[in-house]
Amino acid sequence: MQRLGREPDPDKMPIEERDFPYEVQLAFFIHSLLPDRWEGMSGSYLGKDWSALIGLLEIYNIDNKPIVTYFLKIIEIS
Repeated sequence: MQRLGREPDPDKMPIEERDFPYEVQLAFFIHSLLPDRWEGMSGSYLGKDWSALIGLLEIYNIDNKPIVTYFLKIIEIS
């Protein structure tokens, strides 16, 4: 605080995962479990492999699958 010469403003601090609604937190969790896809020859990152999504949603008994999937897509494009 002394280096800044002022107190930090909590309104300007980055938000943390726990600050998001429950469904968004679930989306972050599921996103971290989805495997990554890589192109074999050049090693280019192709994104997440979505083929495991239904299984993960079932394994973790996620009730609101459409909303969590929507937030997963938002996470992917950001």
